Amino acid sequence: MRELEAFLTSDPELRSRVTARVAAPEPGSMGSVTDVLVVALGQGGIATALASVLISWIRRQRSKISVHARCSCGKEITVSVDHIRNLTADQLREQVADLAEQLRCHRGER
Repeated sequence: MRELEAFLTSDPELRSRVTARVAAPEPGSMGSVTDVLVVALGQGGIATALASVLISWIRRQRSKISVHARCSCGKEITVSVDHIRNLTADQLREQVADLAEQLRCHRGER
């Protein structure tokens, strides 16, 4: 999680929009073990920047990894290394555009 946070904050467009938080513990558990990264989306193509950086980070991972995102509207998105590792450049551009569209679907960003 910390590696992803560093990767996201290295992008000038995302740097001030990323916040690390500890998720609330599940009922009946002894504490929280899941860290959460919150990325504030808004106007100006931030969803596209986030999609591009996320896909770039996932492609660099050596193990099977996936990123699960949930928008404040409740929509959930999962992107895994299995889905993008062997894509061509054109397919990657399409994946970035698709992910960006999903990230902004209920946020009013265009």
